[in-house]
Formats: sequence, C-alpha cells, structure tokens
Amino acid sequence: MLKFEKVNFFFLAFAFLFTGINSSFGKVDKIRIIWDYDAATGAVISWNQVSGGNAKLYFGTRDGGTNIKEYNFSKAVTSENAILGMKTKFVRLNGLQPFTDYYFVIADNEGVSKRYSFTTAPADDSSQISIVSGGDSRNYRDVRQNANRMVAKVQPTCVLFSGDMTDNSSPSEWKAWLDDWQLTISPEGRITPLIVARGNHEPSNKIMQDVFGIRAENIYYSVKMGGDLLNILTLNTLHPTAPAQTNWLRNELRSTQHFTWHIAHYHHTISPHTTKKKIRMDLLNKWAVAFYEFGLNLAVESDAHVMKSTYPVKPALGAGSERGFERAEDGTVYIGEGCWGAPLRDANVNNSWTKHKGKFNQFRLIFVDKSGIEVRVIPTKSNVANMPSFNPKRPFVIPSGFPVWKENEGGVVRISNPEYKEDIFFTRNSLKYEVMDVNQEGQVATLVVNVENEPPGAKLVISRSDSNGAKESLTNMEVNGESVKKYTCTDALSGGGTVLYTVKMLDSDNSVLFNEEVSFTPKVASPVSRMKENALANWQKFPRLDIGADRKMRYAFSLANQAGVSIKVLRGSDKSLVKSFDLPSRSSGKYIESLATSSFNSGEYILLIFSNKQLIRRYRFKVD
Repeated sequence: MLKFEKVNFFFLAFAFLFTGINSSFGKVDKIRIIWDYDAATGAVISWNQVSGGNAKLYFGTRDGGTNIKEYNFSKAVTSENAILGMKTKFVRLNGLQPFTDYYFVIADNEGVSKRYSFTTAPADDSSQISIVSGGDSRNYRDVRQNANRMVAKVQPTCVLFSGDMTDNSSPSEWKAWLDDWQLTISPEGRITPLIVARGNHEPSNKIMQDVFGIRAENIYYSVKMGGDLLNILTLNTLHPTAPAQTNWLRNELRSTQHFTWHIAHYHHTISPHTTKKKIRMDLLNKWAVAFYEFGLNLAVESDAHVMKSTYPVKPALGAGSERGFERAEDGTVYIGEGCWGAPLRDANVNNSWTKHKGKFNQFRLIFVDKSGIEVRVIPTKSNVANMPSFNPKRPFVIPSGFPVWKENEGGVVRISNPEYKEDIFFTRNSLKYEVMDVNQEGQVATLVVNVENEPPGAKLVISRSDSNGAKESLTNMEVNGESVKKYTCTDALSGGGTVLYTVKMLDSDNSVLFNEEVSFTPKVASPVSRMKENALANWQKFPRLDIGADRKMRYAFSLANQAGVSIKVLRGSDKSLVKSFDLPSRSSGKYIESLATSSFNSGEYILLIFSNKQLIRRYRFKVD
C-alpha cells in the first residue's frame, strides 16, 4: 500500500539557501518509467541525478505543478547505481490506483524538477489497451529520434521494446539512447511506460537491471493489465531457453489460461524473413511448441531488421511445412522483426504463411480489447511535427493524416475473439462496426457495413481502386436501421483483377473513427459464348429504353406459355456480363418489369431476355 511520508520543508529550504541555487529546477534528466509486474498498481520511476543530493519523489493524482506541497505522497529512492557515467536512481511504487493519471516531480537539495505524469494500466477486462512494439534502435540516431517523436504522438498505454537499444553498450551510447527516449514524452509531460527485453547487443542481464531496474535477474517476466484481459510475457533469447526459462514460460501460460489474450515479446526471431539470419531451432522446439500448445496469440520479435507479419502458424518440420512452421487457424501470429533505426536488411524470405514483409523502418501499433487484437504497421517518417496527435481518451481512433502502412490486404493483422458475445463488431470506444465480406452477383459487387452507436455528424465513405490504378468514390449508398445502421453499397465491376475497397468512417471533425480495407478478386464472368455473333450484331439499333427519375429502367416482354425468365445485362463496349438474374416462373401473358441502375457506371448497356434459355427480347439503354 502507499505510504505517506511527511515532507521536511525546513530541510529543503535550508539546503536551497546553503547551496545558493537560484534555479527552481533540480538537475535531473533521462526520465523513464518501467513496468515489470502488475502495470495497474505499480511502476518504477528512474532518472539520472546530474547533481544535488537527497532526491525524493513527490507524486499524486492531482497535478501540483512544481509545488511539492500540492502532492499527497512522497517516496525516497528505492535503489541506485553509478555506472555508464550516470548516477541512476530508482523509485519503485506499489499500491497505485488502476487506470489513473499520476503526476510527479523529483526534488533534491538543489531544486525541483519539471512536472511529469504517467497513467497506470486499467484493471478492467472491458478496457482498451494501446501498445507500441519494436526494437533494434542501435545505429541511426535520426531514425530512432523520429520514431520516438511518433510515440509521443500516439501516447500508447505502453511500449514493448525488444532489445538492441545500443550498438556497443558504451556509456556515451546509453546516455544518447536515454536522452532520445525523452522525445517520447508528450508536450504535456506524459511519459509512456516501457516493458523491455534484452537483445544480443546488451552484453549482460545485469545491464538491463542497471539501466531499467528490472527485478528479474534473468530478464524474463510477465506484466498483466486489464484484469484478466492481457498477459504480456517478456522472454530472454540470450538466456538458456531450457530448462528454467521454458519451464517458467509453460507454467506462466498454463496458470493464466483464463486470460483473454497472451502476447510474448523477445529479441531473436525464430524463423527470420532474411537469409542473413538463421532459424533458431532451440526457440522453435522449446518456445514455439509452448506457444501453440497453450494458445499464445501474438509473438513480437526483433533482431533481423526487416518488417514481417504472419498468418496464424504452428511449429512443424514435416511435409508441407516451411522453415519450421505451417499455417493453422488456432496458431500464433508472429510480427517483427525490429526496425527502430538499426541497418535494414533485405526481406528476401517468403513463406506461404507470410502475410506481409518489407524493408523499411517501422514499429507496430497494437490495439487490444475483449473483441480482438489489431496490429498495424507504422512506417517511421521524418515530418513528425506535422503529424496529428492521438486523443488518449479515444486510443483506438487513428487521427486523419497519421501514417499507417497500407498494402497487401490493408496491412492490418486482426485476431478475433471467437467467444466474444458481440464478435461481429470491432469496438472503438462506444462505436462498434462490422465490415461484411463482399458479395458478387454477376458483375455487381455489394458491400455491407453495420455500425452501432454511430456518433452524430459522422459519415461513411467508401472508395475503390483496381489493379489498373484507377480510383473512385462510391456514392450509391443506402442506409437502413437506427440503433444499428446498415450501409449497403453496390459497385459495377469492369474487367478482371483484384479490387481494393476502402471503408472509412469520419467523425464530425473529419477525424478517422475507423479505416478498413477489403481486398476482393471478382469471379470471372462467364462469357455469353453460346450466343450467336449475329445476336449482338448492330446492337446500337436495338430498341432503346429510358431510365426514369427513380433511376429505374422498365422493360417489357411476352410469354406464349408458362416459362422461366432470365435477364442478362452486358456492357456495350466489350460485351462483358455485368448482371445476371432469374425471374420467377411466369404464366403466359405480357409483363413489365423494372431494373435499378444506380449501381451501374456511366456507359451504354445491352439488356437480353431469355425464356427457357431462348433469347426473346433485346434492348439497349444508356446510363449517364
């Protein structure tokens, strides 16, 4: 529990007077916050003491600025060391309130630091958790700094950093890395907690304890948040995988089977996507087997310096497997492989279980709630100052203009919860949405989007792009429903090739509430091959039908006997089939039917009417 400590204001005032310091700021720098246990109720606050002594942390749930009298709690330094040319102090806090903003300052006998803050993790399994993950920042400092500035824009719940912070672990490199980490602090002073793993450029387990204050001597541990929503396991690929660490991994997964989600992060990639790195057979045989056996959902890897995401996979070495894995719907998704500023390598390995791969600097943005896990690739950019910032109260809403990689099925990896009662919806705060699979009838594609709790003033925008690079917005959208709105949009397909639909909902201020991409490959339309060539000859002279104000076209036909009727619509320019459907069997007589044309692109069309597979009427019409 929290311990109240009385502040000795007389001692501080005397110390300030004795040293003759006029500045109101104490000389501390390299502030960081570490999670290595329950993130909802504790944290480790660490800094470098540049000068001065008798440092103490003053903190509370109310913003007291730099006035230590305004803070309800204080705590002395828990541990400290003097290595790497720094005087590192640690204060370990316990008994904090979950999902609460804490403000703090560091006071010493020379003054008081700037005011900082952090937010404890939620303890409710209905919470939303936003995570940035990545690793390998050791070489190109400009890339590292830009990535850190982007983290400050995101303001996630925490950052998973999977090792290789520096190149040689020298004092100057560590000082630079910690100075650069200050760029992740928001302009308001909000610090994002770190969960760190050891890489091969960290020469020992002890260096991780000395810099980050981690209690676990062998640098493998778990951090839990959201009640029983999420368990994050940090593993150490530089420590023997067996027996102790593997036994711990298996016991940890076994004892937390009631948790909804499990994520592991570690440094070395089990099956790298570059030929410059070898498969880690020890990790494959020990860890990947445990991942699959106990249902680990997501594994975050580094070290190889490429970008990759996989489909769900399980370890396999038999026929049909590739580089240690094969696809399995109940398997683990692997992402990585570290690109926070280390030298990039060619992503020249491609497996049937590879979903995305590339060669560029990036980190991952991971959204976790009860309904699922979503992973996006965030490419590191240099124009960070012009990027919009996330709203911490709406962590899953990506602001318009923030860079998100969008290729090959949109770049999003989604892991759904099959037991979630409302699993058809992906939740964004109170907003929920569902993008249905594209349905094709003839040469017409239909998209359906269900939206619940749509905010006032929001609008849904759907656009398409095809393999030829053509892009256009789709405007023929119908909306039905009240509490759950059903948006239906049709698209007249032309030609072959994959079509990419972008489904985006914008808030009243044009910020993006959700942005999904659906890749769709149309079924090849059956050519009207059995039809004699002269049946379509001189089609421009067929009787012309006009389209009414209701965007419907009426057509007539007669039947001598009871028969089934089929309708086919062809594009006049290339005779390709656009739409095909059957009418119910009709008795003899004259009939007038209507055809909605709102889904048709501009152009000329041919309407053919068949009775018992015999062509009985031919028309033409034009859509403006």
